[in-house]
Amino acid sequence: MTISLTEQAEFLASARKAGRALREFPGHPPANVDEAYRLQDEVRAAMDEPVCGWKIGATSRPVQEAIGTDEPFAGPLYGPRCHGTGAELPVPEGVLGVECEFAFRLARPLPPRPLPYAPEEVVEAVGSVHPAIELVGLYLPPEAFRDVRWCIADHALDVAFVAGAAIPDWRGLDLPALPVRCMVNGREVAAGTGAAVLGDPVTALTWLANALSRRGCGLLADDWISTGTCTGIQPVRPRDVVEAVFGGTGSVRVAFTGA
Repeated sequence: MTISLTEQAEFLASARKAGRALREFPGHPPANVDEAYRLQDEVRAAMDEPVCGWKIGATSRPVQEAIGTDEPFAGPLYGPRCHGTGAELPVPEGVLGVECEFAFRLARPLPPRPLPYAPEEVVEAVGSVHPAIELVGLYLPPEAFRDVRWCIADHALDVAFVAGAAIPDWRGLDLPALPVRCMVNGREVAAGTGAAVLGDPVTALTWLANALSRRGCGLLADDWISTGTCTGIQPVRPRDVVEAVFGGTGSVRVAFTGA
């Protein structure tokens, strides 16, 4: 049975609101990446929650190969699902794990325009940089992880976002070289650097500014942008405590609730 884009979006939005993954796919996959973003836009309308920014996924080559793409993808972050350090969150169905990421907070908008943005222009729009943890997962059957079209439609795999305090004097730091450690229950489970994010988190931010500009939406002042994992996806369970440590610049912590 063929169902409309709007009907598919209602299925995905309902699953996201309930925190329960769908057992079956809501119809056929989007025909291509452009249609996947159209479905994502429909889901965003059906969610009827304020958007506070964007997340970027597939910013490393191994993840791109696993999903079947040669570039990153993006999805909206919702205000009610964005939290400060020390948050306590449930682990919904379909969760893949946590990612330790650099997050930017914009001071000025980057609206759509005909010419692409240069990295220097994007950096000038940034107000602050923060350590962040993103909880990622699917509200679709697990096979969706291998199909970039479904990944895009399912909000680029975002579940929740947690940001720490601003990193002081970040413009003087070498973000690609900054070490990032993922700690679960006090034990290091993964480590990386900012170079894991397309070589530089600023490169990822620039990609997003231009990708959204081409779609005619742009970035707003005060938007959060989570730029992609420095430490891979690390599994979590209820009662785990995760801390992302960003060299000597700061950290962010989240505790997961449940039995």
